[in-house]
Amino acid sequence: MVTKKPNPQGRVVVTFVTRQPDAAMVELRGEFDGWRQSHPMRRTRDGRWRAALNLKPGREYAFRYVVDGAQWVSDPEADKFVGNPFGGENSVVVT
Repeated sequence: MVTKKPNPQGRVVVTFVTRQPDAAMVELRGEFDGWRQSHPMRRTRDGRWRAALNLKPGREYAFRYVVDGAQWVSDPEADKFVGNPFGGENSVVVT
C-alpha cells in the first residue's frame, strides 16, 4: 500500500507499507535513487512494514520491497506496474 501527502517544501511524502508477517527484515528499493540505496523499513505494531520518502511531484517511480535480503516483492496495490529486465514486474508510484 502506498499513501501520498504533499509537504510544505513542495515535495510529496510517500509512505510505503507492506505486509510481510514472517520477515525478519524488509527494505525498500527503487528508481528514486537509481536502485542503489536500500531504505530499511520499520515493523509497525500491527506487523506491517513501513518507510516514508520525500519525492518530487509529477513523476513516476518504480519500486519493490526486498524481504530478508533475497526475495523481491511487488506491491499489489501500486498505482501501476512495469516489466523489469528480470522477467518480473516492478510496482510504480505516481507522485
